[in-house]
Amino acid sequence: MKAVDSDTATVDIPTAISTASSSTFSNDGSNPNAPNLPNNGTNPGTLNITLLIWGILGGILVILIIVYLVITKNKK
Repeated sequence: MKAVDSDTATVDIPTAISTASSSTFSNDGSNPNAPNLPNNGTNPGTLNITLLIWGILGGILVILIIVYLVITKNKK
């Protein structure tokens, strides 16, 4: 048995693309598009290593408890 399938797609491309833009750039080294984040430790992009370690240890503890419960249930 042989299966055959076909499909057709049409893409419309505009003939005129506007390339005009008005941008001003400062030459002082600052980036005007950079996000303005607070400097008080609430930046979601910062990594708190202590919380990361406690999160990993907590996850390991939960896995060990589950393994212990499964093993003790199977011994009965």
